[in-house]
Amino acid sequence: MAYAELAPTLGWALRLLRYYRVVPEAIQRRVATAPVRQSELAPATRRQTDAAPPPVAQRVLPVVGEGFTGKVVDGDEQVFVIQIPGFAESQAVAVLKRGPGVPNFRLGKDSAKVEVVAVRQAKSGKTILEVQRTVKKG
Repeated sequence: MAYAELAPTLGWALRLLRYYRVVPEAIQRRVATAPVRQSELAPATRRQTDAAPPPVAQRVLPVVGEGFTGKVVDGDEQVFVIQIPGFAESQAVAVLKRGPGVPNFRLGKDSAKVEVVAVRQAKSGKTILEVQRTVKKG
């Protein structure tokens, strides 16, 4: 393989390894719950699977280094509060400190693309993610 082809291939391999480290249990669940054709099931089993609700995927909070896009729900002169997709504000929120390079978001209307830099727990049990704006690549 030529060096020009080797570099992009190595880059993709590293990206995949990073992804698989983050969600190994999701891959194992997917393999364990491989779909089965309805024709392969016995009639009694078919009725049971039709009545059973589909499994609900449990949301996981982003970890340090991961990014997400959330709605800006509150703010003041120092910080913006960003809603984390899939979580109620009573469970977890993200906090973005105002500073250079942080635009003046419209509360309740704008979304912010951010990256997690720290995770802490409030005394009330709420998880608070400290975030920074995602740097545009390119």
